[in-house]
Amino acid sequence: MELLILAIFLVIAFVFLQAEQKPVNPSSPAASTDAVASPRFKPDNAAEYRAKIAIATSTTDEQHPLRFYKPRPGLEGRNAMDEIYFKGVPATTQSVDLARTLLHGGTLSSDEKIPLLRILARLYDRNNTTGANTDIASELKNFAFDPDKQVAAQAAIHYVGYQPGTDLVLKKALENGALDTNAYFQELAHLIPSSPLEKQKEFSQKSAPPAA
Repeated sequence: MELLILAIFLVIAFVFLQAEQKPVNPSSPAASTDAVASPRFKPDNAAEYRAKIAIATSTTDEQHPLRFYKPRPGLEGRNAMDEIYFKGVPATTQSVDLARTLLHGGTLSSDEKIPLLRILARLYDRNNTTGANTDIASELKNFAFDPDKQVAAQAAIHYVGYQPGTDLVLKKALENGALDTNAYFQELAHLIPSSPLEKQKEFSQKSAPPAA
């Protein structure tokens, strides 16, 4: 009797083991469910694309023209920085960082800061290619209050399009002498196309110089 029970138990165990080792049919619902649930079947193409763009824009350029720029006095420095401006710099985070570092390094002359501010302003675009639009706008706004009137004027003029407070930056530049009256009204007029509708009428009225 005990041998019979043992034999039955062995048969059941053998059948159970065979069922466990049975391969899964790839066309079965269970196999399909497993495949769908597997992470490798869910590539996030959008995230991968964004990552590649981030890597491309943050790549370090060892030959960047601002990387090893050496300050020069007077017109020599102005011409050197103008040359960089006309040749252009890549729209990358590195370009913004290098420009800001030079502006705050305390070694540039006013003649060099003026074209460098133009370089920085050019890096601002609607697509925020550099990822640093906010930093660029902040720098231009801060330099619009620079004690050097020529530097302040350059920053105020290039303060990028309409933003809340842009008209106040221009007004301050007018008050401290960085902008003359004609330049102030011209810059106000430039704000009209990019400003909200409620501001366009206000700027239109302000941009008309008072009658002599």
